[in-house]
Amino acid sequence: MKNKFILAGLLSWGCLSTYSQAAVSANLNDLILGFRASGGQGQSVNLEVNIGSISVYTAISSTASIPVTQLNVADIVATYGLNWASRTDLTWGIVGSSGRISAGPGGSTTQPAPTVWATYPETTIGTQSTPWVLSSLSRGAVSQASQAIESLYNSSPGSLNGATSTINSTTSSTINSNLSGSWSYQDSYQAGQSFAYFNPTVNVATTIASGSYSAADLFQVASGTTAPTYVGTFGLNSNGVLTYSGAASYFKTAKGTNTFTANPISQTAVAGSTVVLTSAATGTPAPSYQWYFNGNIMAGQTSANLVLTSIAATNTGSYTVVATNSTGSNTSTEAKLSLATSGTVSRLFDLSVLANVATGNTLTLGLVNGGTGTSGATNLLVRASGQYLTSVGLSGMPDTSESLLQGSTVLATNNDWNSPSTNGVIVSAADVATGAFANVAANALDSALVYSVAPVSGGYTVQIQGNPATGGKGGQVIGEIYDATASPTATTPRLVNISCLNNIAAKDSITAGFVITGASKTVLIRATGTGLNAIKGLENFVTLADPKIVLYNLNVSPNVVLTTSIGSANSTLIANYSKLVSDSVPATAADSAILITLPPGNYSAVVNSAAGTNAGNVILEVYEVQ
Repeated sequence: MKNKFILAGLLSWGCLSTYSQAAVSANLNDLILGFRASGGQGQSVNLEVNIGSISVYTAISSTASIPVTQLNVADIVATYGLNWASRTDLTWGIVGSSGRISAGPGGSTTQPAPTVWATYPETTIGTQSTPWVLSSLSRGAVSQASQAIESLYNSSPGSLNGATSTINSTTSSTINSNLSGSWSYQDSYQAGQSFAYFNPTVNVATTIASGSYSAADLFQVASGTTAPTYVGTFGLNSNGVLTYSGAASYFKTAKGTNTFTANPISQTAVAGSTVVLTSAATGTPAPSYQWYFNGNIMAGQTSANLVLTSIAATNTGSYTVVATNSTGSNTSTEAKLSLATSGTVSRLFDLSVLANVATGNTLTLGLVNGGTGTSGATNLLVRASGQYLTSVGLSGMPDTSESLLQGSTVLATNNDWNSPSTNGVIVSAADVATGAFANVAANALDSALVYSVAPVSGGYTVQIQGNPATGGKGGQVIGEIYDATASPTATTPRLVNISCLNNIAAKDSITAGFVITGASKTVLIRATGTGLNAIKGLENFVTLADPKIVLYNLNVSPNVVLTTSIGSANSTLIANYSKLVSDSVPATAADSAILITLPPGNYSAVVNSAAGTNAGNVILEVYEVQ
């Protein structure tokens, strides 16, 4: 098989959604998140975020968690740079206050006793910290701690309340750190201590290891109490996602029993195409999914598959998905999406099927060529190799025969690839052009032909069997269809559907290899058994009741991309596949499918019985999804 790789594209940040900017509203009893840098980019600016009322967080149980959606990673990046998560001079913290009546001195007993909330950094992620100690827990001491926080809410210069929001969030603002109401100013309110009486600090470093968190415990102090009270824990990951849990243990690096068995794959795709990022996670109970783009929650994207249509520069960037169940959450590896250079095309180049064909049976391959905006014809190299397999120790079909058909009309046949010799010359040239293994004289009983086909409704089929002239003996055979078109362009008809139909025995399988060239291509891979009975004439066909697909990437190790059993890939996909492709073979809930975008390379899809004991006919198909 031919390998062509295009490794192109740089990570770029997509355009940010904008709205009419307004003033931020920050009220007493709200929690305020603040970032400040002691040096480097953003040193003169505080990013401050109103993350909502304390009541939202006190209502969360010790077994629950919520994402803090008010924080937008684009604000962090714009203020502190792309490397913000690895900086040692950037910190964050969270504070809040119930406030005081302004009359009287800070420690006056005539004022109502305030309540304050503040974070304390965890030394060991996932283990609750020992809280800071206030210099005094008298009413006056807590009142003065509250006074330092209240400037964030009031009308003093630099307060969050009334500040102009960022373009990415209605609850965030970037504030001059030198103003009296700013986070930095209040953070150094007394002798460099964080927010006066909180000793040593409420601040947490943003040096975040991959797959882990920067975590801080939230404590409450009310005047007259004897010790801080633990409320819950905030964790910030390197994607800029802030999460709150009622338990510190949620943020341990081993974040749950759920595990990703398939991570989304980075892609370089053609502008205007469809891209599907696929993931799979296991766990008990079954995890839910949430996708993130450049660290921001993607509203409504809560399935294992993320489908992006008509992609453009605004879609380029970083994608991750978080799998969550009651034991915790795990984040997938990052997938980067970039656009292919202008003029790059993406093609299905080859279908190669290895199957065991019984004597008297036929292996059927199918193809549809064409594509939007194409014209002309596709040059095909069609091969059936069985004698070749005997030379490598397999029970190969000793003498093959192949026919290319349009409907019931036979267009071309071949029994011996070098007969006539003129056919042998054409086939040998096509072997070299496609990178296929060579047909040689020692395997003269293998079949091959080259034929040019124009796009037609219903496409074409290839039938492979034992040569009737020599007894039609069965055995293992490799059937192949290559796109042998020289120097194809975007307007050259391409393979848009390739398929194979075979009757497999119990504990046997059918293996189909395919090649993608150019840029990334989105494909729908289906294994249909019981759905074949809905086709006229096949009502009593013995079909494989429970087809399972295992997709392999032959270019990497480990090479398993995705495994799906009976209908488990995506029930919605199974039911609505006709929205993606036009086909006469209906899908049923007992069949399987994979919708995925794959970079250029060699792939193999293996189909067998999920139970491992069933037998029957099954059709394996690979569709281009535009």
